Amino acid sequence: MPAIDGVPEIYADVVQIATGNAGIFFGFRAVSPFNAEESLLQDPGAEPPSPLKAIVRMSQEDAKIFAIVLRHALKQFEVDHGVIDIPEEFYQSANAGNDAW
Repeated sequence: MPAIDGVPEIYADVVQIATGNAGIFFGFRAVSPFNAEESLLQDPGAEPPSPLKAIVRMSQEDAKIFAIVLRHALKQFEVDHGVIDIPEEFYQSANAGNDAW
């Protein structure tokens, strides 16, 4: 993807989150269908590898503010464009119900 003002733009469909005393870390990855195919040929039960694209660090306070602002923006998107569907399996794996949203 092209850079905007010298900052590269990336696509991520996987986010890993780690928390610690120093803050919260987000690792962004994008699953490649080519890597997934190769991995599944070697080990059908393996998760597809995906290279780390970016790491974002922030304080717990900033992460909480980010979560509130992001939720507000997504809720407004749904008002403007309709509900964003998420597979029921995600809610189950996250141990949350649709009401969590």
